[in-house]
Amino acid sequence: MDAYEILEIYKKRCSTKALIFSDIRKVTLVVVGVFSTLFFLLFNYYILIQEELKGFLVFIIFILSSLYLIHNLNKEYKRVLNEKYDIFSENYLWNSLEFKKLKLNKLEEELENEEIIGKEKIQYLIELSEEAQEDLKAPYWLNKGVFISVALPVWIQFLSWTYKNEINNSNEALLFFSVIIIVLVLFFFFIGTVKGFFNEVFSSYSKMKNLTFDLKSIYLSKLNND
Repeated sequence: MDAYEILEIYKKRCSTKALIFSDIRKVTLVVVGVFSTLFFLLFNYYILIQEELKGFLVFIIFILSSLYLIHNLNKEYKRVLNEKYDIFSENYLWNSLEFKKLKLNKLEEELENEEIIGKEKIQYLIELSEEAQEDLKAPYWLNKGVFISVALPVWIQFLSWTYKNEINNSNEALLFFSVIIIVLVLFFFFIGTVKGFFNEVFSSYSKMKNLTFDLKSIYLSKLNND
């Protein structure tokens, strides 16, 4: 059995998508899909706006709306974990240590079903999965290019606004600096969350990377138990 065969088992039975997404309310997924479409349309509208203040307000409204959507999606994940697996996270984020243990246990069960039990077999499978991970990895320039294509229009709008608006005193400068820091934190948090969501749903590379990590965790656990 090669890494890609294990990956298919992992996708269907052990991944976050398999364990949680199938039980998420359909209306939540519809909202996510609709909002993703609106993201594309709204972001393009924002880029084309000539009035910098209006464009900045559109961007702020979009970021705040995105955070509200992420908050509700996080609540839905926690609901599924609580109702289906009796896992309750005391932290704000849904991805708790208990859920990670659940994933490892599921994967270990599947490996046993495939008669992949010993440390040597798991170590060999780790080597195969690492090779497959490199084959699936997107080029470095592509990942950076996607990020730049999103961040560059925002930066251009920001520079355009700052050059057209003078800062007259230290209070204005402090307020301006604080707002920029908050906006940047919210922006990068949003981008990271959306990237993680779509990687979990669509990216074979991300799943292979997670599989490799989980295999290493199982291998280390077996070493410690010996």
